[in-house]
Amino acid sequence: MEGGELFNRIEKRNDNPYTERDAARYIWMVAQAVYHLHAMDIACDIWSMGVIMYILLCGYPPFFPKLGEYSSSSMRNRIKTGDYQFPDVEWKNISQEARSTIQRMLTVNPANRITIGEILTCSCI
Repeated sequence: MEGGELFNRIEKRNDNPYTERDAARYIWMVAQAVYHLHAMDIACDIWSMGVIMYILLCGYPPFFPKLGEYSSSSMRNRIKTGDYQFPDVEWKNISQEARSTIQRMLTVNPANRITIGEILTCSCI
């Protein structure tokens, strides 16, 4: 993608517009969930990198609440269970290796999460 294409794609989404207010609320809810659910170490940082990579590649967050579910408990439950998807509309042109790397970064159990050394060997990085 060249500059601005991701923004244009996000802007054209009519089914569930993602506003600046939504982004601020999402960041707050994710920060709270990370604080309460994860040990504060490198595995936590890798999980956060997975969330950021997901957003950068498709334009919206992996654990975004379902329509009408703007509660932190709903978000926390989705994070705790690893409840996210790679919808074809946004992910059809993203490599399988990038998806796999993100999945390994968002692994719920930190002991099973990909390490920084393994991430650096991925060709998608």
